[in-house]
Amino acid sequence: MFITTPAGEAVWRHYHRGGLPGRLIKDSYLWQGLENTRAWQEFKLTAKLLSMGLPVPTPLAACVRPKGLFYTADIITARLPAALPLMDLLINQDLNTLDLLLSKVGRTVQEFHAAGLNHVDLNPRNILVNTKLNKIWLIDFDRCQLTQPSPKLAASNINRLERAFTKLNAGKTRRWLQAFMAGYAN
Repeated sequence: MFITTPAGEAVWRHYHRGGLPGRLIKDSYLWQGLENTRAWQEFKLTAKLLSMGLPVPTPLAACVRPKGLFYTADIITARLPAALPLMDLLINQDLNTLDLLLSKVGRTVQEFHAAGLNHVDLNPRNILVNTKLNKIWLIDFDRCQLTQPSPKLAASNINRLERAFTKLNAGKTRRWLQAFMAGYAN
């Protein structure tokens, strides 16, 4: 949800469970102390990535509400200027423009991997693009970790991105991934 704050426009995201657990438990997580909550961990990681000069939204607030043995949570980040999910651009861009864009996305993701980020949900919804400013950002660092750079974890992230490409358009996945990897390898 987009909101207006004293710090400017922002994005407010409530934590919801996904997959099979999400069918049974909508938005509750086991309380194991503030440091172990998803919102607190994502807030701290996003702030750390920002301090490292990586293109991420500015974290503004995290809210954790314990309820007995469980908790619910929210996070608020600054809204990125005129940013669109890469997913929207994959469908609407001409091929040459898209190849250049995906190459730039590849370079950006490689910067995160070089810093040691394991982005467990790397997909075209979590890559935002402002084509006018020629800027790329990564978002949604829920369950992500900052570790030593790892080719194995990087490959796992890229495989996740490839699966997301395939879900969008299996016939274009190979070209999209080649353009991405051309930038990633540089």
